[in-house]
Amino acid sequence: MNALAHAAEALYGPGRNPVASMAAARAAALLARGVEADDRDDLALGALLAGYALGSAGFSLHHVLCQTAVRMCGTPHSVTNAAVLPYALEAMAPREPEAIAELAAALGVEPGGLAERVAALGGGARLGGEGVGEADLPAVADAALERSELAALSPPPGRDELVAILRRAL
Repeated sequence: MNALAHAAEALYGPGRNPVASMAAARAAALLARGVEADDRDDLALGALLAGYALGSAGFSLHHVLCQTAVRMCGTPHSVTNAAVLPYALEAMAPREPEAIAELAAALGVEPGGLAERVAALGGGARLGGEGVGEADLPAVADAALERSELAALSPPPGRDELVAILRRAL
């Protein structure tokens, strides 16, 4: 799921570019197919392409929230990524509709079905099962807001939006 998040963010990251976008779309399709078919070759190539794409395009909302939650709450990296990704993508949809549509197409769904598709690929992971509680969310949101990557979003998210994304991932 972290690799899928790499692919997603490469489509709308601050340094996005045509080559990274092509790699990201292909990565997303390979990762979804790899998860569903338990195909390690597809998963490996998808992860490699997604890592390249994100390295070129840069972090955005999802990785800022996940890295902050992992650091502050001690949640497992993999579960955190799987739990937050569907909701981070929903938050990005009005900001980056073309990128979200491209990701949805790569995953074989309409944009409105993207969050559900990603949640299914993530196996229903939840932050609440990892010891995160409602009381933790404002501090995670505040720490995430200190990261410079969020300023690149238009409009930049506020505390309430970040708390809402994390709450949905509980």
